[in-house]
Amino acid sequence: MFGDYTKILEQFSGVQEKIQEMQQKVSDLQATGESGGGAVRVTIKGDGIITNIDITPHMLHPDQKEICEDLIMAAHKHAKKTLDDLIARQQENLFGDMPIPPFLKNMLTK
Repeated sequence: MFGDYTKILEQFSGVQEKIQEMQQKVSDLQATGESGGGAVRVTIKGDGIITNIDITPHMLHPDQKEICEDLIMAAHKHAKKTLDDLIARQQENLFGDMPIPPFLKNMLTK
């Protein structure tokens, strides 16, 4: 009777370890996005925090303010998409074909 529960608990323990391993890997990731043909580059960490913004000097003129703001937003969006793709690949590498419930996927990136 308890054999089935013991097996389930052992599997859950393994999943917990994999989640912790995945969280560490995600926190170590970095991704860079760019826009405007490389005029603006944004680098973010695995938790989504921006660690660097690089803007080419020609974009820093007052008449380029709105364009520059739009390019920063676009570069951040690109970096976030790149980061999400990296996280998905890490999940695939770590968990293989193991089905991961959606609530656990959210835990992996926190």
